[in-house]
Order: sequence, then structure tokens, then C-alpha cells
Amino acid sequence: MPPVYEGTVYHYTSLAGVHGLIGSKVAWASSVQDLNDPSERLYGWDVIRGRFASHRPPGSSHAIGELETILEQADEPGDWYPQAFVLSASMVADSLTQYRLYGQCQVAFAGGTWDASPPNGHRQLRDLMAGWRPVLYGPAAAMDYVDRMLAAAASIMDSVAPEDYTDETLVAMFALEVLALHIKNPAYEDEREVRLVFSTDDNLKVRVGDNRLITYLEARPVHDDGLNHHAEPELVEAVRLGPLAGGKRSAAAIRIHHQNSTGDPRRFFGSDERKLEVALSETPYRG
Repeated sequence: MPPVYEGTVYHYTSLAGVHGLIGSKVAWASSVQDLNDPSERLYGWDVIRGRFASHRPPGSSHAIGELETILEQADEPGDWYPQAFVLSASMVADSLTQYRLYGQCQVAFAGGTWDASPPNGHRQLRDLMAGWRPVLYGPAAAMDYVDRMLAAAASIMDSVAPEDYTDETLVAMFALEVLALHIKNPAYEDEREVRLVFSTDDNLKVRVGDNRLITYLEARPVHDDGLNHHAEPELVEAVRLGPLAGGKRSAAAIRIHHQNSTGDPRRFFGSDERKLEVALSETPYRG
């Protein structure tokens, strides 16, 4: 997989989205089956299948046969398939293209590792943590990662006898699913997308969106102070309003909402360091 991106990431959304992020203090990682374009994940699987067909990884005939089955079933995963949840952002700030496509507001998040376990429950469960990783655009950019992942998946299958494949198959499936979700068509390369991908059957929630039900996880950044103390930083580090997001009036309202949500008047009336930064876009707009 591409290395975890530790820099600031930018999530493009609507004013309603900004309001929800500040108020809830969590971001939503949606099921891959409920994405706006569910077929989006299939591009990455097609790249993996194409590479598998032309360059089989080393492994036993049993392992290669199991990988073939996984690749055949990936397009329409059944209830037994490991669930994956995705949250997307960009490494590009103040992008007019992304304001137009995804919403007139840009929210700055911390990069690095995020957590999807309950805020008051047992924290730092391995399967409920994920890191922001850059998307790979096109087969050429993804080739080395695909080769390594296919070899790793075959090795996982060969670590047990074929009659004991069940758990190893699920592990290999999810590893390939995560990689597939980080491969996109080069036509989108200017977005410089980064993604979080979680897998779990726990702590799931359901919301209504676009006349359909969407299953999701609540995710938040985690900072490690080096002493095994995992402090929870602010979810929203800063907000930038796009050209059509309402200007200074909206900026003032967002600051008030942030103050009300934190319950700390110093964030509004205290030093500038404790206020939420809300800026206006510097990108000229041509309708």
C-alpha cells in the first residue's frame, strides 16, 4: 500500500456538511456499497484482475485458484464479504474543481492515523484504525503495489492447508479490496485524493441520504504523544469557504457554531490561537 500521508488533508463538502462535522465531532466513512457511484471500486479490481491475468504471483495451485475465485466474486460481493468503509479527502487546498463537484466548503483534517472505535469504549482496536493513503491513478502507478499485494495474498493462502482457507480468504479479500479502493482512473488525477478505509462489523450506523439508506462508521483523528496517551485532537482544524458559500456572513455563523459545540467561550472570545480558522477562498470563480 502507499505510505500513510501525514500532512493536512482537505475534505470538500456543503455548508450543511461543515455544520454536521463541527457539531458531531466525527466524520462519516460510508460503506463502499453505498457510495454515490458504487461502480467506482470496480476500476481498481479491473486493474488487479488484469495484472493477475498477465503476471501470476508465486504460489501453489490451490492458492492461485483461491485468488481466481476472489477476483471473480469481487464485482458483486455477498453478505459474507468483508465490509469496507471509505472516507475521502484531497491533498489539494482551495480547489475550484472540487468546490464545483463536491461542495462549496473545504474542511481541513489532520492526516495520519484515524480511529473508528466508540469514543467511550475500548480504543485502539487494530481493525478500527486506518491511515490516510494517497490514491494511485492508473495501472502504471499501481503496478508495483498490485504485484506485492497479489504475492502477499498468495502467501497468506499458502500459510494454511486448503481446507482451512476460510479466515485467510477473508484476510486476502480485504487486503485486495483496500488496494482496489486506492486505484482510480487517471482522469481524476488532478484531485490528488487520499482515502481512509476501515473494515469491521461493529459500531455501524445508518443514515438517510439521497432517498436511500447508507451504512457508515464514525471516524476521528488520533494523536499519539509518544507516551501511549492517545489524545483526541479537534476534528475540524480549519474551514475555507468556496466562492458561493456565503462569504463573511457564513464565516461568522460557523465560528459561532464552533463555539457553541465546544462549550468553551475562550474559543470565540479568547486568544486567536483558540478560535477556529474560517477563511474565504482565494480562487476566482467563473460561472
